[in-house]
Amino acid sequence: MRNKMLLNLGKIINLNNKPKIKKEENQMKNLNVLFLLVVLFAIVACENITDTNADREADIQANKELAEKWDKANNAGNTDAIIELYVDNPIRLLPNEPIKIGKEAVRSSFESFYERNEANFVSKIEDIVISGDYAMIRGSYTGSQTVKASGQSISDKGKWVELHQRQADGSWKVMYDMENSDLPLSEIAGIELKKGNVLGVHTSTITLKEGVTMEQYEEFSLNIYIPEFEKNFPGIKLYLTKGIRGEDENSYGIIFLIESEEVRNKYWPEHDQPSELARKALEKLQPVIDEFEKLATESYTYTDWVVH
Repeated sequence: MRNKMLLNLGKIINLNNKPKIKKEENQMKNLNVLFLLVVLFAIVACENITDTNADREADIQANKELAEKWDKANNAGNTDAIIELYVDNPIRLLPNEPIKIGKEAVRSSFESFYERNEANFVSKIEDIVISGDYAMIRGSYTGSQTVKASGQSISDKGKWVELHQRQADGSWKVMYDMENSDLPLSEIAGIELKKGNVLGVHTSTITLKEGVTMEQYEEFSLNIYIPEFEKNFPGIKLYLTKGIRGEDENSYGIIFLIESEEVRNKYWPEHDQPSELARKALEKLQPVIDEFEKLATESYTYTDWVVH
């Protein structure tokens, strides 16, 4: 079609070179040439727009599929699968954590999460903006994570942004990603102080056993001791703390968040006097206590506070 049009244009232009053609006829033919040129360029432009739109739709679909693969790998707890979706030097920004720069740092963040939790989240893409070899994806998520050690399910909803980059082979990968929750931190962590709650604030003096590091102490406390304690003492949540200012700076402690004085008294009716119910719970917890004592010995002071 294009070749026929060009041949016709050539014929018209050659006619303009014939002798004895009136001025009015020349003007009319010039207008015909101009009209045909406009039509020709319009056809070419429309075809280019069609091609551009087709490419854009293909890029949008490719980025949607990348987000779907991310969700699938995340919910499967598959570190290898999810890290393959990132560029060689990615950046990950998570709330309440230092920035993760580089593939190994990003891998470590996923491994750490999957070791302790199972994810069950659904993402929704809200917007995609593509410019050249980059795509900005904005979305939202809902779902929950289950703490493996305790079985506790924590619901969450929030939003996320990712920057994707086109690779040399035409595929897309995640370059930057950032997410944060819509919920207050207290709700995510399961902390909600109400009138009548009891806070048992314990300040500990810790003596580590030979060859044991404080990191090992923290890891065991957070991932084994505390989840097992909470499983055996319903109505009580524990939080490992560290002093960062004041008289107990650099000291460690435990905060007991207890539903009520009634619950506290059900387990400890008197100071350091466990009830029969508490003794049975401690018997179940004893293997964990034995492992803990291989890491450190500790003494503590405490005060129970009631929320008014």
